[in-house]
Amino acid sequence: MATLLLDAGLLVAAPPTLLRHGLLLTLREAWPTCPIHFVADLTQLPRLLRSQAYALLIVDGTALAAKLLPTILHQARSLRPWLPTLVFTGRRVPVLPVALTPAAVPRLLSHHATPAEVASA
Repeated sequence: MATLLLDAGLLVAAPPTLLRHGLLLTLREAWPTCPIHFVADLTQLPRLLRSQAYALLIVDGTALAAKLLPTILHQARSLRPWLPTLVFTGRRVPVLPVALTPAAVPRLLSHHATPAEVASA
């Protein structure tokens, strides 16, 4: 995946918060030459997924209304079914759409995760 990361990069869907800033620092430390693209306005996510292939999608689920997260993930899956996805969650684990393929199941990670947990996810 390291070569794919360097070629395609990461897409981080998150508002400009301390969580996103900390995530950026963690990702830069783990993969210093990997391109990282941010989108704060999640309505732009489908356009970005259509225009470019990414190696990984990271979504800050804590910044979304509980009803919106499944919709966002469904849109991402319909555009890029095999795109690995990491979702930061709050205390309550969100109800996610039914996955059609094993790769479509997003990895859920608490927003309290350590940098090492984020890098290994």
